[in-house]
Amino acid sequence: MKVLFSPIGNTDPIPSTNTEEGSLIHICRFYQPEKIYLYMSKAILDIHKKDNRYILFLKELYRCLGKELDYEIIEREDLIDVHKFDDFYSDFRVILDNIHKENPKADILLNISSGTPAMKSALFVLTAFRQYKLTPIQVSAPFDSKRRPISGINKGQEAINPLDYLHIIEENTIFAKDYKSRCEIASRVNLNYELKKEIINNHLKEYNYPAALSVAETIKDFLSEKSFSLIEAANERFALNSYKMNLLLHKIKENFFTHRGDYADIVEYMLYVDVLRKRELLLEFLRALTPLNYELFLLNLKLHCGFDTKNLIRKTEKGDVWNLKNLYSEEFEHINNILNFNPNNPKQSNIINNFQLYKLIENLETQRNIVKQAKILRSIEANARNEAAHQIVCIDENSLKDKTGFNSEEIMNHIKKFVKSIDINLNDQIWNSYDMMNQKIKSSY
Repeated sequence: MKVLFSPIGNTDPIPSTNTEEGSLIHICRFYQPEKIYLYMSKAILDIHKKDNRYILFLKELYRCLGKELDYEIIEREDLIDVHKFDDFYSDFRVILDNIHKENPKADILLNISSGTPAMKSALFVLTAFRQYKLTPIQVSAPFDSKRRPISGINKGQEAINPLDYLHIIEENTIFAKDYKSRCEIASRVNLNYELKKEIINNHLKEYNYPAALSVAETIKDFLSEKSFSLIEAANERFALNSYKMNLLLHKIKENFFTHRGDYADIVEYMLYVDVLRKRELLLEFLRALTPLNYELFLLNLKLHCGFDTKNLIRKTEKGDVWNLKNLYSEEFEHINNILNFNPNNPKQSNIINNFQLYKLIENLETQRNIVKQAKILRSIEANARNEAAHQIVCIDENSLKDKTGFNSEEIMNHIKKFVKSIDINLNDQIWNSYDMMNQKIKSSY
């Protein structure tokens, strides 16, 4: 759907010096908008009330085109001084916002060839800064076969009365093949879009996907479906909602270089933890280590130590718990000797914690390099994470180094070493997955 917003000037509906169509009529002929918004100053409104020329010409044009005419007149009875840019900028901004609200899916055309210079300038500036698409159309002056302006055909006579030439609308329609368009879409670089695109890119650089999406929503009309869906999907990825992420990517037939093999959820969570580090969200980074250590320690026990998670662990709403009944059995006596649960103590907690998993690794794992890496990860968690989780503290790289002996990058490297040591085969590029995703988004604009 196309709608047209048009100020009306002295050359509408046709000039007083020739019988060529004015900008308003000419744009309507070649673009045929479904609705037309006519902006009238006091002088134009007086002419309209006198002979209704603008509407008569539009009705005749749409009759010849075989279309229904839908129009709305925006009256400015008090508008006498038509040369103040600021007044038009404010007024047009409100009008165009309302038009967009009424027609959210429409292509909004602007006639920037009718009206005063202030009106034309205001519309052109608004094209550059609104948060939705506007198409400015300019109409060149008519020329004869030698490219000379057609003017003065009534030289020495009074100005023509446009209503005496209403028939030219039908004539131009009949000879439409020979009637060339003088319309041209003016430059419609939207500076608001360009600026906000750079802001989005900066947010992507900082891995701040909620902020990137928030900005993208303000320029959604300018972004392709692919670009917007990629930003949405990136935000869902950072929120660890792989289901929604994959739905969005499937819709646009794209992917984010995520790990497709075994343990995909754990790998994706590791990448999330790494992004927290890159964003310098060290408090969140430390808090995220506990669930990551839990998954990695448990995976090590399953892959290397033959640990029977099916019979020893139960899933509950509050999290994983030990299956004490099985743990007390003769089959798993060697496990309970490590965990030291007392069958005569019904009040003891059966909630699994990382210290217990580490003790199992320490006693069951035969590869000492794995035990060493697990001990480092558990030590980091014990020395810094617990304080971060239960106290109001500020964590920076210096305090992190003081508490754990490692900075955040070194901690992440220990996680990577542990993952590699327990035989989770990852492509080296997977650790750059978020950067590759960001580049894909930027390339989609």
